[in-house]
Amino acid sequence: MEGGTGRKLLRADRVHIWQIRAFFSMGIFYLFYYFCKYNLGVATPEIQKEFGFSSELWGLITTTVFALVYAGGQFVNGFLGDRYGPKRIMLIGGLGGVVVSVFFGWSNGLVFFTIFWLLNAYFSSCGWAPGSRILFNWFPEKRWGTWMGVYNALCYSGGAIVTIVAGFAIHYWGTWRAAFFVPAAFLFVMTVIFWILGKSSPRDAGFETDWEQEKQTRRAGKKEYWGALSNCKMILAYVSGFGANFVRWGIISWLVKILHAPVDAPVVTERGFGVHIAAAGVIASLAHWGGAFFSLVLGAVSDLLFKGKRWQTIAIGFFIGAIPLFWLAQGPEVLDKRVLFEVKLKNRARKSAREAQLLERPQRASASEVPTPAGADSVPSGGRSEERFEVLQVTRGLFMLGLAIFIAGGLIQAIQTPLFDLPGDILGSELGGTGVGILDGWMYIGASFAGVFMGWWLDSYGLVSGIWLMAVVSVASGLVAIPIQK
Repeated sequence: MEGGTGRKLLRADRVHIWQIRAFFSMGIFYLFYYFCKYNLGVATPEIQKEFGFSSELWGLITTTVFALVYAGGQFVNGFLGDRYGPKRIMLIGGLGGVVVSVFFGWSNGLVFFTIFWLLNAYFSSCGWAPGSRILFNWFPEKRWGTWMGVYNALCYSGGAIVTIVAGFAIHYWGTWRAAFFVPAAFLFVMTVIFWILGKSSPRDAGFETDWEQEKQTRRAGKKEYWGALSNCKMILAYVSGFGANFVRWGIISWLVKILHAPVDAPVVTERGFGVHIAAAGVIASLAHWGGAFFSLVLGAVSDLLFKGKRWQTIAIGFFIGAIPLFWLAQGPEVLDKRVLFEVKLKNRARKSAREAQLLERPQRASASEVPTPAGADSVPSGGRSEERFEVLQVTRGLFMLGLAIFIAGGLIQAIQTPLFDLPGDILGSELGGTGVGILDGWMYIGASFAGVFMGWWLDSYGLVSGIWLMAVVSVASGLVAIPIQK
């Protein structure tokens, strides 16, 4: 069907193949952005082993400083996408990511690692906000939530896939450098594909729309940027987003540590849930899969149930996500009090039996030589990993812990879906990219606090108290979203 100007017409009540092409060429392109963003986590153990970097120093550069540079890039690149075209900015980010990833793989020494990783932070920030602008251009407002959910789910999928790809590359080629060369090759191929297939708007592809769409009558300037930065409803969204990413990165950065820490650690602040390290990693990954699943759910809910009003979906997501966090904040006893009590008694019996045998054979006894008491499981020398894992060898405990992380971590991460629809709703599609960039900038400032501030909190008040903090921040962020009423 053609419009009055002879151009083909996109209808609001149906999805055209060109909309599918434009969206997925952009969405999958951004998925591959993650190949040169999350690959470092897989390579970190080998890099630290080869160069001897401490976890504190490496974490400061690769997490906290990266998040701040990424946030600064978001403040700028959404605006640049609105001013100069979102496709152009995304292509610059893709090519830049390929180049710096290759140079990082060739590097030796902390200075070069730092320079190229911070450059990568900036180029990585060229994707999300301009991609959101493309989404706003190609779909009517009533469908933004659904497609933003798909967009968000693609992001989480990219993070999961690159973990596998980078790990395989390191294993196959026997060097951590492969984790930067192989993902960069994938991103380069997808950059070329997006250059060929991607279109910033229906007008670029020769279409008109039968829904109201703002025309780019002038380029976004300083006045428009300040308006997006100071809009009262958007300020509420910025504060809510800050809290969302504080909790999200608190889970990403600290959950495995909290789960793995021993239940009966000598220092009270170092006590956790006593989960075996392998099990802790698997359980923590459920937050990412939950994020992908609930992104689709919340996107559909905001469109179909609340008819494009996002604040209800945001608030509900925060409140429901906080419930399992408050439950887990009670400590490991919530998993199975009876079994935990029995394990503590068994551990005490082991200790008493070991001490008795040491007294009987003082010349020969050592932790690794003492026979295991009758009826007790063997304990590896130098650690308590088997004792910690035993607490969660109960089906109910494992299931409830995994379910809690899936719901809490999934919902808190998926709140990004309705949050990132707000700039288009409030500012209009013409400044949608600018608003998304500013929002994501504030969110990654929140992520930086999840590194430094959260680390201080855990050291000062205990690991489990960190879950309390994330639960309280979730509720507060949900309350902030209610006055948005849009």
